[in-house]
Amino acid sequence: LYAKLGQTLTLDQRMESWENYSVLFERIFSDEDEMQSIDLPVQWLWDMVDEYVYQFQDFCRYRTKDLKKRTAMELEMLASKPQVWDTMQVLSTLNRMVTQSEIMTILRDDDRDPDNARLHDVLTSEVGLVHVQYVLGYFSLVCMCRMHATCGDYHTALKTVELLDFRSGVSDQVPMYMRVTSCYITLYYFIGFSYMMMRRYSDAVRTMTQVVLYLNRTQHLTRPYQYEQINKRTEQMHKLISMCISLCPQVHTNRTQCAP
Repeated sequence: LYAKLGQTLTLDQRMESWENYSVLFERIFSDEDEMQSIDLPVQWLWDMVDEYVYQFQDFCRYRTKDLKKRTAMELEMLASKPQVWDTMQVLSTLNRMVTQSEIMTILRDDDRDPDNARLHDVLTSEVGLVHVQYVLGYFSLVCMCRMHATCGDYHTALKTVELLDFRSGVSDQVPMYMRVTSCYITLYYFIGFSYMMMRRYSDAVRTMTQVVLYLNRTQHLTRPYQYEQINKRTEQMHKLISMCISLCPQVHTNRTQCAP
């Protein structure tokens, strides 16, 4: 809908999209019997949560743009439904999916014992609705990082994803976030951006350089519909890396260090 209509979307359509997402996520985590056999590809589940946050950001732009051109009916609708695409409502929905999926319990277990690889076992052994809930909970953490960084809470953004499987105890295990390229890019971009805004320039350069190098090596594997999005984000990271290096030049000796 957003891809076809773009900025021509009406207020009614934007509000209906909010209601559709609310019903969808509620049903997925309701554990209804008829939902138990449902399973979806990891890419689809990421697209679902990623689009949810994108539509929230787009609605924020729409709500504050050209208010003088809004009709009286549109202004009344916006005033009567303040919860629609509200920042706290979106964060609450993402946090609820994290909590109900119990993904944090699994991540804490793996953090205490990396060789346990419980996350890997759960994601490969579970099927049906349980698998969908685990994956949505995991991706919700990534999108919460994006939300907090966008809102300017960079410390919370980093704390939200600190338990993700960055350091797997199993050598042949691919981290969950790397199974979907756009998830990998989003995660590392907002981690790097948060580091930069907290003046941790060396960490920002290290984080964003890692994903840029990965994209350069795997560019031939990129799906055609992802070219524009990936190229745009890669260009943004190149610019941020340049800014960080200018603010805190990378050192070549162990004696000289960047001021904290």
